[in-house]
Amino acid sequence: MFLAAVDGLPLPSKGKERGWQKPIAAAVRPVQQTILKPFKFVTKWARFHQRWALFQAVGVKQWRMEICGRKPDGEWQIIYRANDTRYETYKDMLEFRKVRASWNPTDTMSGYSKFANWIMNKVLKDFPEFTAARVRMEKVRLDRGAVSDTGEYSHVQVRERPKAGAAIPTMVPVKPPPPPPDDDDSLSNGEAIP
Repeated sequence: MFLAAVDGLPLPSKGKERGWQKPIAAAVRPVQQTILKPFKFVTKWARFHQRWALFQAVGVKQWRMEICGRKPDGEWQIIYRANDTRYETYKDMLEFRKVRASWNPTDTMSGYSKFANWIMNKVLKDFPEFTAARVRMEKVRLDRGAVSDTGEYSHVQVRERPKAGAAIPTMVPVKPPPPPPDDDDSLSNGEAIP
C-alpha cells in the first residue's frame, strides 16, 4: 500500500512543472525514485503503471476542433466544428469515443498529427471541389455553458490537393505541433468540447 501511494504521488511530468511546482517536485522526485528503484522490475514484469489523472479539473479556456475545405475561390468552408450544429459533417464518426481520443486536446496530443493527416485526406477524397483541407483547434471560452469564440487557433494543419492525376497520399509526415503554453488555461487542464 505504501509503495502504491509513493508511485501514485501526483507529481507533474519532468519539464512540465509550473513555477511554484518546480521546487517541490525537485525535492520530492529524487526521494520517490529512490524508494521505487528496487521495485521497478515489478512494473515492467507485470506490465502495469499509470501516470495520468483520472479526473482532471477543466479550465476556463477550452479548445474546439474545426475542419475546413478550401473552395476554388480561396474561401475556407467549415464542414465540421465540435459542438456546433451548423457544421456536422463527420460528426457521428469523429465524436465516437474511441476516435475522439485521437484528436481531443491533451498535454501531449501524440496522435494528433496522424489524425490530422487522415482526416484531411478524407476531406479531399470526399469533397473533390476543395483545393485544400485544413484542421485546427480554436481556443474558446465557456461561460455558464455558453461557448464564446476567441479567434485564436493552434495545431493548424493544411493539406493541398495533389496535382491532377496524383493520388492523395495515405500518410505524409508533418512537423509536430508546438507544446501548449504553460499557463493556468493550457490544454493540459481541459479537453475539447464534445
